[in-house]
Amino acid sequence: MAAEFQFPSEIDPLGEGYRKNLDFQKVPQTRVKSITVRVGEIVRGRIVEVLSPKQAVIDLPDGTFTAEISGRFNPGDELFFKVNSTDPALVLKIYSTFSRVQNKELPVDEIIRLLDLPSSSLFQKIIENEKKQANVIIREDVLLVSQFASKILEKFPKADIDQILKFIYFAMQLKIEPAADFFETYLKMLDFAKHLPSIINSLLLQRNSLPDSLKEKFGNLLNTLHRPVFSSIFSLFSPNTFTNDANIFSTLLNLRNSTDYISLPASLKQLVDEILSGFSAFW
Repeated sequence: MAAEFQFPSEIDPLGEGYRKNLDFQKVPQTRVKSITVRVGEIVRGRIVEVLSPKQAVIDLPDGTFTAEISGRFNPGDELFFKVNSTDPALVLKIYSTFSRVQNKELPVDEIIRLLDLPSSSLFQKIIENEKKQANVIIREDVLLVSQFASKILEKFPKADIDQILKFIYFAMQLKIEPAADFFETYLKMLDFAKHLPSIINSLLLQRNSLPDSLKEKFGNLLNTLHRPVFSSIFSLFSPNTFTNDANIFSTLLNLRNSTDYISLPASLKQLVDEILSGFSAFW
């Protein structure tokens, strides 16, 4: 049986001095950019490269990063993003976009693409309205308006979209929920508002029959409505604004509940009752 082969003790099979002089090459450490944005923060960014429908390279104030984000982006798109997560990956969500770039209005379809919204007639109408009101269009605001509009259309399928959107913006301005039931009330109020100019003129003609304590106050209130605008009519007549001292509805209501009401001419009583019943019926 042959003896087991062994290197002579003076020979190093890995090379002379291997164990003494071995020095591994050091791999250069990749420089990692620090993300200082916080979760929930809104940041402005520019799309540098689209890697996939759910991933893009984005230039942010902190630097250029790869982020997880859904959208229909093109390189060069500029938007505002909301930071959803920074660890283990940067996750962004479309927040808003400009309606004008370099003093030029962006087309409606372009804004719909940037905000990743459905290309329906409803969203086109909403974007058209948003463009008239602000230079920055917020995606969540558009979606909220569309939800209210869709619910109204379910109940009133033949309603005009432009009229629905006017109602929604009107209600939101007054901090009233633009629900479908209130839309029906709104339509009644619009119809009632058509008759208000003649009612107001009649009141102005008969204001001398009012109690002395109300003549000047009431005259000043009515004189603000020479050219009635629905929003101002609503704020001056609505029972929902009792906290406002300059409110025609509350003034008339106090008058009808006072002892002075009995001595008013029948024609003036009729006008007072007509206004109060016309508006209180909506609440």
